[in-house]
Amino acid sequence: MGAMKPAQDFNKKVPVKLRSVGLTLYEGQSNTSPIIRAGIVNFGLLIAGEYDLQVKVPYMRIDGNFASTSGIGDISLSLTKNLQSTPEYNIMGTLGAKIPTNNSDLKPSGRQSVLPMYYQTSLGTFDFIAGATFINREWMLSAGYQQPIIHINENTF
Repeated sequence: MGAMKPAQDFNKKVPVKLRSVGLTLYEGQSNTSPIIRAGIVNFGLLIAGEYDLQVKVPYMRIDGNFASTSGIGDISLSLTKNLQSTPEYNIMGTLGAKIPTNNSDLKPSGRQSVLPMYYQTSLGTFDFIAGATFINREWMLSAGYQQPIIHINENTF
């Protein structure tokens, strides 16, 4: 509908089309942990008709006994390409990265000690991501790998 119509061109000279825009909201808690709320904005773009770029930007809010923290979480980027396509199946490959938004060293107001990891809005690592997917008419099989490459995490937990 209008500006929200999928697959619209941004620029006739640059072959980029909007595939999707989404918002995911969730809340989680265990018996001993704080309440964790997140809203994730996610964009999907089709580039040059063959690359699917996905960008995810989360906003985190954590409320618990020790403190309350909030902020933009780690940003995820992925680029997927269809490697082989037949009438019976498709094989796709994905490369991506996770970019930290802080050093994972959030502290309660007026305190020197760093909060435990589950209070942090970022893991504090730059990560490499790779994956592959096989899809046929009945099944989808995917496997992925994520490896922290650069640590800026200053959390001692």
